[in-house]
Amino acid sequence: FSASARLPFTMLRFVIPAISSLTGPMFIPGVIILFVAVLSEVSQLAFTKSLSGTYKPPVIVMYQFLFGAVLFLPLFFTKGLNGFDASLCLSWKVVSPILALALLCSAAAFTLWVYAIGHLGVAHVSVFLAVCPLMTAILAFLFGEERLSAWQWAGMAVAMAGIFLTQWVSKKPHNQ
Repeated sequence: FSASARLPFTMLRFVIPAISSLTGPMFIPGVIILFVAVLSEVSQLAFTKSLSGTYKPPVIVMYQFLFGAVLFLPLFFTKGLNGFDASLCLSWKVVSPILALALLCSAAAFTLWVYAIGHLGVAHVSVFLAVCPLMTAILAFLFGEERLSAWQWAGMAVAMAGIFLTQWVSKKPHNQ
């Protein structure tokens, strides 16, 4: 590696211990888990993009949900059955909101997301994932379930400005 390529790793060697001494013992495991989560998201985006040219979005989402359900089954059978009350958990009062969430918030949203990846590209679609927490906070505020401080509003404004700036296309021709 060149000196410029080694510089960030050298800096991390000094910065991470300094930060972790201020943040607690779970800082390093948290950074590792965050790194794995980001790597997983990037891999999933690339895989979805490669499939979107061959398969229709509902088919991709159906298989993603199927694989996710299969992977969660061992956890459900080992931990999820403790205290499971079929009369309560399978009542229409419980099942109807779960079906609404599954069909509207999951199936429809992910199908539109895969469609957008296929037509707009990963770079444009990924930026709008940052809108999800912003919309959640705004909707919670509008429904009266959350109070937002001035710092939170300022943070949301900065995030929205960042999203706007990443998507802004200049009308001027680029100099070559």
